[in-house]
Amino acid sequence: MRRTARLSRSLPDLFVTDPKLEDAMTKAIQQSVKFTVSPETRFEMYMDSDRHTQATGRPAKLGRNAGGGFTAFGGMLVGKSLLIVPKKMIVQSWRSWAWKKTDSDSILVLKLS
Repeated sequence: MRRTARLSRSLPDLFVTDPKLEDAMTKAIQQSVKFTVSPETRFEMYMDSDRHTQATGRPAKLGRNAGGGFTAFGGMLVGKSLLIVPKKMIVQSWRSWAWKKTDSDSILVLKLS
């Protein structure tokens, strides 16, 4: 039997040991959205450069393999695909060209179910 434990506080809270660092910790944002199109259509819109460009109105260049880099919104976002499960899940690290070098990458997890 597999058991899943629920945390009563967010992961960043578990690692803060110095109260002065608390403001520096990034908070997690979770959002759920329902779409009327299939997971396959959403996967292709997100991972196909031409379809992504059409959907956002800004140039995008996307690799379809884990470890591959990408750019979106005309180069304003750059990143790397960490995990791709075709038509099911996309995990990417990304950052804006305007962020400071010391800023951490953002991690995006898309579950396409």
